[in-house]
Amino acid sequence: GISIGSFLLVVIIAYLFSEGIETPMQDGKVLSASGSRWVETGIRTFYLLTLIAGGVKISNSIIKIFKK
Repeated sequence: GISIGSFLLVVIIAYLFSEGIETPMQDGKVLSASGSRWVETGIRTFYLLTLIAGGVKISNSIIKIFKK
């Protein structure tokens, strides 16, 4: 439950920091502002999860160094 809640929190934060702009696509169609916002949310979620994983890895390494 905690991991699902944490993931949803990251997605909500990413959604709040994303903005949607109507974007013309190569096939002549237009990506809606809502669709654009969800695409940006996915990208930001990936970046945030990568930063969190890197931070956890670095903090675990630092803790391991000082435990010796």
